Amino acid sequence: MNLNTLKFQYPWRAYQARVLENLPLYREDQRIHIVAPPGAGKTVLGLEIVRQLGKKSLILAPSLTIRAQWGQRFRDDFCADQSLISHKLEEPAELTIVTYQAVFEYFKRNGTAGLDWVELLVVDECHHLRNEWWKVLDALRNDFKPELVALTATPPYDVSGIEWRRYHEFCGEIDEEISIPELVASGDLCPHQDYLYPVLPPPGESKVITEWQSKKDRLLEEMHVRSGLALYLQDHPWLADPESHYTEIFERPEYFTSLLSVLRAQGSEPPAAALGVLHGEVTLAPELDDNWATIFLQRALREDPYFATEDGKALLRPYRRIITTMGAWSQGKLYLDHDLPPGSKKTDAELESPRAKLDALVEIAKFESEDLGGKLRMVMLTDHIHHELLPTTEHDRTPLNLVGTVPVFETLRRQTGTLYEGDLCILTGSLVVIPKAAESRLLEIAYDELPTERVIKTTPLFPGSKYVKVNTGGLANKYSVGWITQLFTEGKIRIIVGTKSLLGEGWDAPVINSLVLANSVGSFVLSNQMRGRAIRTVRGEPDKTANIWHPVVVHPGIRRGGPDVRRMRRRFKAFAGPRLDDKPVIQNGIGRFGIDWDKSSTQAMELVRKQILHAATKREDLIAAWKKALSTGTQLVEAIKPPTPRHYEQKDPLTLHYKESIDRYFEQDYRLFLLEIKRATLVAFAAGAITTLLPGSWFNWTTPTTALMCLMMAAAFLSLSYVYKRFKAMYDRAGELQLAERHEEIYARELHIPPYLIYPALLSILPALFNPLAFAVFWLVGLGWLAWYLFRNPGRQMADATRRFELLADTRHRLMTYGKALAESLAAAGLFHKATPDQLRLEEEGEEMFLYLSEAEHHDTHLFAGALAELMSPVENPRYLLRLDLPDDWTKGEYFLSVPSALGNKKMTADLAGRLSEVVDHDFESIYTREPAGRLHLLTARLQASGKVEEVAERDMLWR
Repeated sequence: MNLNTLKFQYPWRAYQARVLENLPLYREDQRIHIVAPPGAGKTVLGLEIVRQLGKKSLILAPSLTIRAQWGQRFRDDFCADQSLISHKLEEPAELTIVTYQAVFEYFKRNGTAGLDWVELLVVDECHHLRNEWWKVLDALRNDFKPELVALTATPPYDVSGIEWRRYHEFCGEIDEEISIPELVASGDLCPHQDYLYPVLPPPGESKVITEWQSKKDRLLEEMHVRSGLALYLQDHPWLADPESHYTEIFERPEYFTSLLSVLRAQGSEPPAAALGVLHGEVTLAPELDDNWATIFLQRALREDPYFATEDGKALLRPYRRIITTMGAWSQGKLYLDHDLPPGSKKTDAELESPRAKLDALVEIAKFESEDLGGKLRMVMLTDHIHHELLPTTEHDRTPLNLVGTVPVFETLRRQTGTLYEGDLCILTGSLVVIPKAAESRLLEIAYDELPTERVIKTTPLFPGSKYVKVNTGGLANKYSVGWITQLFTEGKIRIIVGTKSLLGEGWDAPVINSLVLANSVGSFVLSNQMRGRAIRTVRGEPDKTANIWHPVVVHPGIRRGGPDVRRMRRRFKAFAGPRLDDKPVIQNGIGRFGIDWDKSSTQAMELVRKQILHAATKREDLIAAWKKALSTGTQLVEAIKPPTPRHYEQKDPLTLHYKESIDRYFEQDYRLFLLEIKRATLVAFAAGAITTLLPGSWFNWTTPTTALMCLMMAAAFLSLSYVYKRFKAMYDRAGELQLAERHEEIYARELHIPPYLIYPALLSILPALFNPLAFAVFWLVGLGWLAWYLFRNPGRQMADATRRFELLADTRHRLMTYGKALAESLAAAGLFHKATPDQLRLEEEGEEMFLYLSEAEHHDTHLFAGALAELMSPVENPRYLLRLDLPDDWTKGEYFLSVPSALGNKKMTADLAGRLSEVVDHDFESIYTREPAGRLHLLTARLQASGKVEEVAERDMLWR
């Protein structure tokens, strides 16, 4: 038997068939990288890829359980013979399946010797890769160049930049990501909804926050008082001689910016040498706030040798004293930019609001048990166990001031008269507690599995307790989770309180219909694994739904709700689901809940809680909401959302330059026009005076000469009227755009047109007294002069500035044109698999805009979204920069854009520069940043970008 003779025994699901159809495209870089959530059939998909490629394969799994699943699926779903499978590296078969730890141990003994048979390397759940495991994989890739298949349910999107680069360089671009909404649409996952449940801190906690904020304000006030620090900073090596410190400044541009910020607060400007680095742009020094004070003081007090002198220490001593008194240090880190103080352990516990969180968990448990009754299957996951808080007697009422497995269990157990009373369980690796009523059933299950062994031993939780502790040592340790899961499935237990480490991954309990994430983990990997436990379907329950609860501490009065809300914001970037406002939309992000976190008063949060609880009872409506939203699209696309709609108009330096230019050009043209009226009047008067010398009999209204002059005068008047209307239309357009801010001010001063028109009217009468023809000549010459002048000169610069402003200020226009230029460059470079620029779609919903590639495969949408986010966000560390060829009257330093890393060579960069030049009507110059001259420009660009977090283009997920 060989791989070619095997065949998958069941029909492929639509998304699996899509992946298999596109395999030739994915293999172009010899790496296939697929993301598929639990329930997507990732293992059989991996086996089919191995079968189609027909190469001798090494499959690496994170655990023995998952290793066994690969072998079982191959035998059951492909009818493979056991002879095709090996679990020993020394005795390879067509498929050699081992754990990461096993190959690491082999590598420690033998290196890569004896592994030259590996033609295809399959890494399952590759987000697990530890530092020491990378060495093995890198060695295998370098020595034998096997093709790679990387499979994961949870890419480590939120790890550090170094870890992500290592993951990305090894696994390559994500070729395909099967989304959770796709699996709900196909019936492989159940309809579900996340609910943010606001937890309000105790009243005393607001005092801690208020006092902390007032202390920070006092420090900032002190730093704004001019002192000897200003003079001392002027001589800082980075400011006085930046050219000699470019490398250091480049590594820490934020510290350089903080020096400028402190100088500004002290009422001083940077020295001339520093202004050279900034290209004369003093405005790069941001206003001193918590963030810049933290960056400055952290380094100045601990790391900067310039402040290690006696003079430096003396100047910083007042600030050191204040922050020490504040208690702003914790483990060598300064916390001035945090909403809450680090404080003592007691303060930390208070700020986590454990008591309030525990009360919220009770409320959720009561609510769900009343709503679902005997059908409730709830799991609550925590970070820690806290054995010390186990009760010793029925009347033990030890205060529960920590959130953990035991405190949560005990808080629920102490409630009386609840519908879940007597149905609780603790399930961790070291502690298992079940209801005494379920003990006999547990013994039956254990006996059925191990009829010759007596492995279950129990002891009362305390004398007379309705709960017993289960001894899971020895042989029982291997089976206990499965046995408890069976009790849970049968309804002998209805609420399990456990730890994320035991139940977060690999645990299979599809009967869960209510999950409470009572942990503080915000990482994508762990959160997604835990959430995946609840959204699986159950045979025989076609209408199964799942509620996923996220208790979140909201601090009234703190911007954007405080640190716990910030953690949830990070968590929900990875979760897509229906909105809660009845709109048929599936999207990711915390915004889909429609909660204004800046208005987090007690009353507002109480109202949110009531609305959440009301929505959570509508499980039938949840199924309908999924069906309605899913009908609006076929795939989850990655879209780019730019900063706020008026961001470019209000903050972009080039856009502001043109806005300011409009008034300047208007005033300039207006003054020149008034001056030209004077000139035209003098020339017309001279012409009229000369006409008076002609004999009076020469004038006759009926002569052809006179008629021609009258026609010419009328033509001149009509021309002047046309030009005036054109000029006025430009002025009105500027007014509509709210650009002509100083026009009325200019009119209000001495610059009135009527006086300038009175003088020529009076002067035209004088020559007419001597010869009637002189009147006609006067106005013919005067009006003709002005018409010719207006045709040639005024309004052109103002019109050009207005046009350029409209090009740059309109967020919709900029997003679409930048996106189109980028898509054309990516297509021209051959980086898209199938997509074309014609597939670009721009959507507007309220004040939000989204740009994405419609009906494109994941590789192309992901590539485009990532590249556009780089292009439209502040500069970080690109290989190439685009520098704008700026207008002659520009005075605000240089203007840069990042070249996306996907277009990281000279030819591709030049192509993008050319396309963008057409969009903004300015030329772009490409700069290579990996050489000395280019690094200086990159330093300037990074300094300009410092602190512009709010200007980052966001990547959102939308169902389309």
